[in-house]
Amino acid sequence: MTDNLLNTSKNGQWLSSSEQNFSEYESKDVLGSSVEESQQASLDMEWVHYFTETVRYIRQSLVKEDIFKTATEEVRRVIDCHRVVVYSLNEEEQGVVTAESVSPRFSKILGATIVDPCLEAKYIEKYQNGRVKVIPNIYEANLDPCHLQQLERLEIKANLVAPIINEGKLLGLLVANQCSQPRYWREHEIRYFSQIAMQVGFALDNANVLAEVANLRKQADIEAQWTQYFNDTVKLIRQSLNKEDIVKIATEEVRRVLNCDRVVVYSLNQQEQGVVTAESVAPRFTKILGVTIIDPCFETKYIEKYQNGRVKVIPNIYEANLDPCHIQQLERLEIKANLVAPIINEGKLLGLLVANQCSQPRYWREHEIRYFSQIAMQVGFALENAKVSAEANNFKELADTEAEWTQYFTDTVKLIRQSLNREDILKTATEEIRRILDCDRVVVYGLNQVNYGVIIAESVAPRFTKGLGMVMEDPCFEAKYIDKYQNGRVRAIPNIYEANLTPCHLQQLERLEIKANLVAPIINEGKLLGLLVANQCSQFRDWQSYEIRWFSQIAMQVGFALENANLKEANKRANELNKSIFLPQQEDLRQVIIDLSGDSQMIFKAFLNKSLNLLKYLAACRKQIKEILDTAKVIKATGEEVEKQVQRNYNLLEEERENIKSTLESIALLEEAVKYDGIIVKQLDEYCQNISNLITKQINNSENLETQPLLTSEIAKISEIVEIMQARNQQVSTWVKALQTNKQKLDHIVTANIQLARLVGNIIQTATHQAQTFREVEQNMVSAHKTAQNISEKSQFLTNLFAQLSAFARNSTDKIMFWERLKSFMTSFNRLITSIIQKN
Repeated sequence: MTDNLLNTSKNGQWLSSSEQNFSEYESKDVLGSSVEESQQASLDMEWVHYFTETVRYIRQSLVKEDIFKTATEEVRRVIDCHRVVVYSLNEEEQGVVTAESVSPRFSKILGATIVDPCLEAKYIEKYQNGRVKVIPNIYEANLDPCHLQQLERLEIKANLVAPIINEGKLLGLLVANQCSQPRYWREHEIRYFSQIAMQVGFALDNANVLAEVANLRKQADIEAQWTQYFNDTVKLIRQSLNKEDIVKIATEEVRRVLNCDRVVVYSLNQQEQGVVTAESVAPRFTKILGVTIIDPCFETKYIEKYQNGRVKVIPNIYEANLDPCHIQQLERLEIKANLVAPIINEGKLLGLLVANQCSQPRYWREHEIRYFSQIAMQVGFALENAKVSAEANNFKELADTEAEWTQYFTDTVKLIRQSLNREDILKTATEEIRRILDCDRVVVYGLNQVNYGVIIAESVAPRFTKGLGMVMEDPCFEAKYIDKYQNGRVRAIPNIYEANLTPCHLQQLERLEIKANLVAPIINEGKLLGLLVANQCSQFRDWQSYEIRWFSQIAMQVGFALENANLKEANKRANELNKSIFLPQQEDLRQVIIDLSGDSQMIFKAFLNKSLNLLKYLAACRKQIKEILDTAKVIKATGEEVEKQVQRNYNLLEEERENIKSTLESIALLEEAVKYDGIIVKQLDEYCQNISNLITKQINNSENLETQPLLTSEIAKISEIVEIMQARNQQVSTWVKALQTNKQKLDHIVTANIQLARLVGNIIQTATHQAQTFREVEQNMVSAHKTAQNISEKSQFLTNLFAQLSAFARNSTDKIMFWERLKSFMTSFNRLITSIIQKN
């Protein structure tokens, strides 16, 4: 009855007992199916949650080690196994366990290298293609004995292996171990495990991109910093215009920037071969400035390589395969690591810039090596610039010195010629010479018959012995030197004790306290009248070439002035005799005229000879002035050539300015590229988010065939974005290097051009002024030559006239005819004298 009460109806009808039993079984199946589906959905949701949380934890890490560590810990926690490891398969860590999470009661294998010869032969290609290996029991998996031994050694009973792939490359394996007993891995565990391995690959990809961006940013910061170091060092070096300051500043700045123990410049030029010419060294290490380092191996093996720009980097001298002789040199100087770059100027190897690390070996970084080699190159440029500047300064100093001593010559000759007698000429000459040479004594040493060996004129400083009137007896002089001075010899003695003088000569000099001597001959009509002598008594003295040249020319002018004084004295005597012609005693006057005619004939013959000598001297002077004028023209031509070089430098400067303009335009493009890269990075983030959504969709949707093409497409887009970013970074590096190179060239050309322009202007101005001065002097010499020729012709006429007068006076018996002839003669003589005066 109760059973009947419990029966249910169908369509309002009571069911039979058999029908009722069938419905009960059917209801149970439906209910069970519904419960199972609900449980499966709940389980799927649970593992989706596990997956999402694990991915979130992994993506919080931005470096490879943290990603591996987080992945192994989370996977072991979620699937509750004994060990999870990452087994590396990349080139740097082949077969190494690079990450591990293990239960405390089992062996740790982090860092161990597991060599499995069977892996590469049988499985590596399969894992490359995405294979996931599930082993519930290692003894039932038909494994190779070598593989089985590896697993037993690690206490493994069950295994789960999935590949970690990054950009299509197999980086390693994610491995889960069950060590206590075999384990039958469930489907949702396997699916979770393989997807996490895939996510580790994506995370590594993302970490690589971020690391590359961070590395590029760090590299850019380093480049900017070392570019600033380079610019600061070059600026300091270019403030110097001489060799010593350039190499000193270079060594100090390079040691400060590199923070090394010693920086030196090792010279290779002919004057200082193998000498350390500049050094900056830490106080606790040996100083080697000025030391000559002889290395017989160096020239044989390395000189040509450095000539071609080789930079030698030695982190450890004992691992560099150096010759024993070279290692001994380095050990003696306490060197452990070395950095060497050539200093080249106009293609010639001048020396080496060397950085030493003495405290320990040192691995020189790339930006340090690049900075060091570029500074060595800049030192070469600076030395070249200093050389050009020094040469231009030497040209200017030479021109200024020549102009100065030419003015001294003109002024001294003018003063000497103002004197009308022999004593005044010698006095003026000695005083002016001592004043201009700034020496202690100037004397004239007589060599004619009247005062042979006597000091006939002197100008001396108050604190030294006066020698005026003193007789200098030197028996060796006439035998050894008289002919040489007769031929125009000039003797300069900087130190009398090093001049190989005879003892008698040395005694004479010591008596007058002489330490240095300068001697030039005074010559008149080819005859040696005396010596012009300058003494330095306070100390030894190196007579300069321009001083010696000026001194010898003044001695020659003293000879001419004495000759002129003799002529004036003769004319004075002739005038006094002429006045006696008008005495009333005509017979006596006739005899006087005869005597006067004879004397006058001799005087005018002498005058004629002196005129011829004057012509020779003027010709010699004119030749010397022409040579000086030619020198001035050469200096001017050199200045003009340098001026052309300045123009060429200016053209090069314009070209470099165009290059800078082009680079600046490239920088504008770079800014656009950087903006575009920002957009690309934003797209990368969106694509990563799309991948995450697609993976979630793949988990929730069993139809994997629909999702797989979308996933492949998104990964391809990410790869394309990474390639674009790499190309942009390469463009950035290229543009920055181009800008740095053009800036260095521009700075060097601007500096050299400015200095050359200034120096060229000074040289041309000085050479032009000097050439004008010597042209004027040459014109005066031409006028003097014509005057001397005129005087010579008139002297010959007067000689003949006085000869006729003398003959007539001797033979005349008719006094009236004599006085008429005399009157006619005096009239002609007066006209002749007037003509000479007017022409002169």
